[in-house]
Amino acid sequence: MSPRRRRLTPDELVAAARTTVAECAMPAFLVGADSRIMAWNGAASEFFGIPAWNASALSCALVVHGCLRDGKPVCTPGCWLLNGKKAGPVPEAMEMVIRTGRPPSGQRLARVIHTRITHPRAGQLGLLHTMIPIADEFGS
Repeated sequence: MSPRRRRLTPDELVAAARTTVAECAMPAFLVGADSRIMAWNGAASEFFGIPAWNASALSCALVVHGCLRDGKPVCTPGCWLLNGKKAGPVPEAMEMVIRTGRPPSGQRLARVIHTRITHPRAGQLGLLHTMIPIADEFGS
């Protein structure tokens, strides 16, 4: 019989998610339950054209401005991906058009993979976003 592993605390789960973001080769960022950016890696800085120090602690909706191909906003205040229980299941991955850089800015198409960070007792702690770039200068 193998020894039972100790369950991670909410703080340890968030720390592990931050490490995942930092070590990821693809653009990645972590959004807390309050919709604020908790971690932003170098690849995300390059992808978005926004440095980590400028993105950290800001509302994800204000930084990312993601939408579907048809222009319907995905990244909005009160993120439906974070509040998935109210809005239905969170898609594991979806194609999104993402604004890059400061206005006037370009747009890039990416496949965004969403991973919920949850704790059995504390509930939803955040949402990890990992992006696979598909096309540069989408729609231009």
